[in-house]
Amino acid sequence: MKHTLFFLMIGTMFIAACSLPTIQTSWSKPGAQPGEFERAQAECEEDQGIAGLGGQAGFDVCMKRMGWFLIEETVQ
Repeated sequence: MKHTLFFLMIGTMFIAACSLPTIQTSWSKPGAQPGEFERAQAECEEDQGIAGLGGQAGFDVCMKRMGWFLIEETVQ
């Protein structure tokens, strides 16, 4: 009986987790010209950013410094 209840609870949690919406983020910049994102992305991948801040955080700072911002969209 305990095992049945356990598996029922696990199944319910799995179904609930799969039904949650997914948040997708993307970069945006008003008035950006075609190819501008790719150039900014390449430059920020090369840029070391602020001293002591590397990886994704350094990339994010560089993109924001160039006028880009992250938007979040809900995807089902």
